[in-house]
Amino acid sequence: MRNIENIKSKKKEMISKIYYKKSFKDLDENKKHNIIIIAEYLAYIDVVIPSGFEKMSIFDLDGFASKNVNESEQLLDSKTVINARNSICKYCWNKQWKDIDIDSRNDKDYYAFHKKYSEHCVLDKRLDQGSNVVIYGESDEPKGRTLCASILMKEIIGLRFSNKFRGHTYNWVDFSVLKNLIKKDSNEVSEYLTCDWLVVDNINKYMGNTARQNSYIADLINPFFIERFSDRLPVILVFKFDIRKQTANLSKELGDGIYSIIKSKRTFDIPLTNLNY
Repeated sequence: MRNIENIKSKKKEMISKIYYKKSFKDLDENKKHNIIIIAEYLAYIDVVIPSGFEKMSIFDLDGFASKNVNESEQLLDSKTVINARNSICKYCWNKQWKDIDIDSRNDKDYYAFHKKYSEHCVLDKRLDQGSNVVIYGESDEPKGRTLCASILMKEIIGLRFSNKFRGHTYNWVDFSVLKNLIKKDSNEVSEYLTCDWLVVDNINKYMGNTARQNSYIADLINPFFIERFSDRLPVILVFKFDIRKQTANLSKELGDGIYSIIKSKRTFDIPLTNLNY
């Protein structure tokens, strides 16, 4: 993960001028302390979450994507959207979407929502339990998979507002990048292996051009996922296919490490396609 200090410094100045019309250095210590926490949160959001998803929240998970200024395209049906929101609410707040009060759902004010429901947050328990998430949908086109992972990671980073979670570490890596780093035995792999929270995005069904290559790559990446799973370090896996259709072959195609995470009772499912498509 990139160093956040330069971004954090810019955020401190920006927040100081917006809220207090002063430079950060001219503020009293109490205001500085509060601004540092906010700036750090915003810096991690910028560094960890993919560009274009930083401002997204659960209210943006509506099944539609903008094609242009005046036109949007439906990607998910309403039932799939509700199920995805339910899974996110369950993982973050141990609630279902219908348990979120009607005013919060209608107002779509993320900051008011976050303030109201932060006391219900169970992400610290998810970390202690090593609870994982698998997000999947059968399409090479946008399907809301990265959006769901972004919503979760944004809530996870939000734990930093509590002092006891200020030491948390986060990473987000594309599956193809992770494979190459493991193959090269790069020192960078240890950052992904040991961070508290990890997203592995864009996992494809086929890792090699032949069955032999596929088996080789599965064996190569196995230790990484087995170790994170054994150490109870949560991982959010984002698949570009529907894992429910591949159950018989997943262990062979993706390796026992990923398969163990998928089948674990500690793992939450967010399916974004219907099995009858």
